[in-house]
Amino acid sequence: MLDDSGEPQYLIKTHEDVTDRRQTESRMAHMAYHDGLTDLPNRAAFLQALAQMIEACADTDEQFAVLSVDLDGLKEINDVFGHSIGDKLLIEVGHRIQAAARGGVVARLSGDEFGLLIDGKQPEAGALLAEKVAEALASELAIDGKSVRIGCTTGISIFPRDGADAASLLANAGAALFRAKVKSRGTIGIFEPEMDQQIRDRRVLHQDLSLAIRNDELSLYYQPQAKAGQTVASSDVVGFEALARWFHPVRGFVPPADFIPLAEESGLIVEMGEWILREACREAASWPRPLQIAVNLSPAQFMHGDLVSLVHSILLETGLAPAGWNWKSPKAC
Repeated sequence: MLDDSGEPQYLIKTHEDVTDRRQTESRMAHMAYHDGLTDLPNRAAFLQALAQMIEACADTDEQFAVLSVDLDGLKEINDVFGHSIGDKLLIEVGHRIQAAARGGVVARLSGDEFGLLIDGKQPEAGALLAEKVAEALASELAIDGKSVRIGCTTGISIFPRDGADAASLLANAGAALFRAKVKSRGTIGIFEPEMDQQIRDRRVLHQDLSLAIRNDELSLYYQPQAKAGQTVASSDVVGFEALARWFHPVRGFVPPADFIPLAEESGLIVEMGEWILREACREAASWPRPLQIAVNLSPAQFMHGDLVSLVHSILLETGLAPAGWNWKSPKAC
């Protein structure tokens, strides 16, 4: 500050404490790249680390593996013990996976899926890490006095063999994971080029199945059920089991072992099951001799809508007496 003659008299300085603002900014930056429950890096951070690793290994002979680890049994634990136990379990699982990875890149990609990166000779290094993770999760976990068990299934893709960008590598690890889960949960799958085509074919088949249900391309075959007598000739047919069959206009007959699991995974089994119930009842009601009819049901049909009311309405619609019904567990043949 100057006096009347222009000479400096004193200095005024102001200071602003930005500690809180910087801490808030730091927390926001952390939240943007970390999972709120486990505090592990999230999908965005994982993709960023993956892109950096690709850049570092490009134009070299270096390899690395992308692991997609899916937990087996988390839904059941949530259903039995509640989501609070499930959340604490996920935190402990995150700690165990980090310990198995020895400080490597570990991220929580979604609810029950974790991602890992490992360099070294592939696929040996990736498979070894997958085995260590499985071993780390194999023992019982004590959560709030509850003893719970959980397993994992892992899919692996290799750079540069299975992709030159982050999206391709992660997608191919997911494809290997999907194939491993279909084969047997608790296993390790390594991506193979034909897997991509198989997944594409499966998606196309899913779309075709949806149209087949709407376009009445499905049909029912009726397998006789007999009461055993002393001889084959003395055995009496007491009813029939209704079995779904699909004749695809291009593929021909699609095995039930292919389309029944696909229908259950996609939720189409509910729509398809209603069609089967109605057609089986309509057919049985037309028989001159009253015989029992057996229909296979999927657990999904019990979980979606009111199955009892559906059966009741179909019986009224078709005029079939309920005494001849035989309920059976689902199967693919």
